[in-house]
Amino acid sequence: AAPQKPNDTAPTPALAVSTARSKKRKRAAVSSPKRFGKTSLHFKSDIDPANRDDHPRGILHASKVPSSSNAREEHAFAWIAEIIDDEDVRVAAHLTEYGFRASHMKFIPYSSKANWMARYPHAKPCVACDSNGDISGKVPQWDGRGGTGCLT
Repeated sequence: AAPQKPNDTAPTPALAVSTARSKKRKRAAVSSPKRFGKTSLHFKSDIDPANRDDHPRGILHASKVPSSSNAREEHAFAWIAEIIDDEDVRVAAHLTEYGFRASHMKFIPYSSKANWMARYPHAKPCVACDSNGDISGKVPQWDGRGGTGCLT
């Protein structure tokens, strides 16, 4: 039988020890995440602060805060194409039909629905109010098995 050639890809014992130590050092640099009782998501406008008060387009974010610790927290997002008259008030009234309270709604001025979706794909608007003031869409009803919020 012909003599076997050494395996060129196998690390030498000294290299194997060195590699194991460097991996251990990399893992040691990352500490265990801190534990918190709660965290929050922040949605930010892409409109300059000086122009936010007069900007006619954006997202109405409605949240339902549970009254008990085991109840589901819910969020709904509505795109408002243009506020001319009272479209924001009418959309807020539409969301109250699904149990959201107007006191838990915030309007976030935003440049376009496409830009909102690119920045916050997990916060897809399930309700829309077009530039004619027509409201469409509805908030999904939760079935108790988990849900997708306004993702449709």
